[in-house]
Amino acid sequence: MANSQVLLDILDDGTVCRSADLAVNWSSVALSGTVNSDAVWTGAEFFVWGHDTNNTPTAFHSPDGSSWVATTTSLAGQRGPELNRIGVSDTGTFVATNGGVYEQQHFYGSQDGISWVEVPEGAFTPSHTINFIRHGRGNKPAVCNE
Repeated sequence: MANSQVLLDILDDGTVCRSADLAVNWSSVALSGTVNSDAVWTGAEFFVWGHDTNNTPTAFHSPDGSSWVATTTSLAGQRGPELNRIGVSDTGTFVATNGGVYEQQHFYGSQDGISWVEVPEGAFTPSHTINFIRHGRGNKPAVCNE
């Protein structure tokens, strides 16, 4: 995960490896918990999700990859679902899945990465494991403008 100045490698055990010089030198920071999600850059902050040392669903976020804030998410009180694959749009809307398949698959949306709302059943078709969620925009091919 990177922005224009910082490169991060975030491990499941909560270790954040950080480089600010194109991976020549590295330092490490320990989060106050474990990570079970993708990392995203919002344009202002890095975000990852997991559980704090009390096993509470937590968002870990940082503007620079050095100093991290742990914030309990609206999923607190539930052991699951665990946010797994996560993407963020250019307007700051987060979307996530729990990593389940078929009947165990759930999707969530958030405006801040902290408060999550489950997408209702029937609004998506459950399927195989979702491996990536990315946001992008592009121009329509000319043939699609007809």
